[in-house]
Amino acid sequence: MQSVLDISKYVINQYWKNGTPITNLKLQKILYYVQGYVSKFCNEPAFPEPIYNWPYGPVVPEAYYEYNENRAKAIPEPESQELEQAQSRLSRDKVTLSVMNRVIDETYDYTASHLVDMTHSEDPWKNTNESQEITYPRISRYFRSHDPLCLGESL
Repeated sequence: MQSVLDISKYVINQYWKNGTPITNLKLQKILYYVQGYVSKFCNEPAFPEPIYNWPYGPVVPEAYYEYNENRAKAIPEPESQELEQAQSRLSRDKVTLSVMNRVIDETYDYTASHLVDMTHSEDPWKNTNESQEITYPRISRYFRSHDPLCLGESL
């Protein structure tokens, strides 16, 4: 299991490397999909921090508040030393990293609003109340039988 902030730095960096900077709104949806797909393929959470039902979809408050100062603007590239440390920790788990890369690759072309619409149509968000935690078991159950990003059934 990794820190959601390490995963966030990695996602942000991958987006910058692809030439598509990412907003906090889009990052939050990608973190939700990383959690769901790591659960599906690895049978464990990607990160321990809770995810909540907020008006614009699933949000990990710890990551949200880390990048909230950017509002709707692109999140700046992570500092090189912070990124190196995060990547070093993430590289210890090759399978989780592989799943994260598949989620990232699949979502480059999605807009934040499209991801909001997708998450709003999915059971984990629909079946929780606003401000309520979307529990890991609820996310895990959903992703075991659904493939919203069409990643397939195996790594």
